[in-house]
Amino acid sequence: MSVKPFYVGGALLCFAVLTVLACSGGEPTPGAEPSDELSIGVGSTDLGVGPNRLSFFLLDSDSTPVMVDRADVCTYHPASSYPEGEPKEVAVARFRKWALGDMGVYTTQLTFDNPGEWALMVSVVGVDGESRSAEETFHVKQESSTPAIGSPALPSKNKTSRDVRALEELTTAIEPDPELYSITVAEALDSGKPLVVAFATPAFCRTATCGPQVAAIQSVKDKYKDRVDFIHIEVFDNVEEIRREGDLSVARTVDAVVEWGLLTEPWTFIVDRQGRIAAKFEAFTTEEEIEEELTKVLQ
Repeated sequence: MSVKPFYVGGALLCFAVLTVLACSGGEPTPGAEPSDELSIGVGSTDLGVGPNRLSFFLLDSDSTPVMVDRADVCTYHPASSYPEGEPKEVAVARFRKWALGDMGVYTTQLTFDNPGEWALMVSVVGVDGESRSAEETFHVKQESSTPAIGSPALPSKNKTSRDVRALEELTTAIEPDPELYSITVAEALDSGKPLVVAFATPAFCRTATCGPQVAAIQSVKDKYKDRVDFIHIEVFDNVEEIRREGDLSVARTVDAVVEWGLLTEPWTFIVDRQGRIAAKFEAFTTEEEIEEELTKVLQ
């Protein structure tokens, strides 16, 4: 299938450009005043009703990233209900430091019971012991474009090393790992083992995080490959033509990208033994976060 290369939203682009958000001290306080000195950038663009991983970054008034170990978060729905009433959900977000220099984001697991506009309140405590808060709104869809948590994984028949003369036809990774291109998603689902599948285009990634993402997947694979299948799917189907023309406008996305409803990249999914989506990660995610979710499906 031929479609135009998909767009990476502005918030995701900030992840790559910035060294990459408030409910204070573990117990959110409805009515707390958000600070003008703190701002939130929500990076998740495909949130749907049900459980979701939400990622965000925090900036000081001078656009300096705020990177502390944890942030306390709460959500309100609809956004107009803030600050009256009780929050819908209270959670802790952990800072995930990237192996991409001094960068990172906060991530947390949240559940949304209705589509529409939501409000996110975030609190952090700085090294000086001062608590600061910020509020931001974001949109939740009735259904996410990508497969929802708990839904069946798509049995895609992606190209493998059996279909090409050389891995360079299959991936833009600088040093491709043959083990990431040995089976299709459909074959992995039939194996009865958990699966980690990453969609990324290392050479043509708009956020410069796809290469590091594939490297992270490879590192996790080296620890779990006896119990888990790992697959990297290159986003574009004609990588040799793109290289030759030096023009991304000629790019054709692979069928699996359409089948999985991907509108940004990179994306990483964890599939359990029953073939259902157990976790999904939009944009770059660390080895640590992947392993945290992977160990749950291995229990």
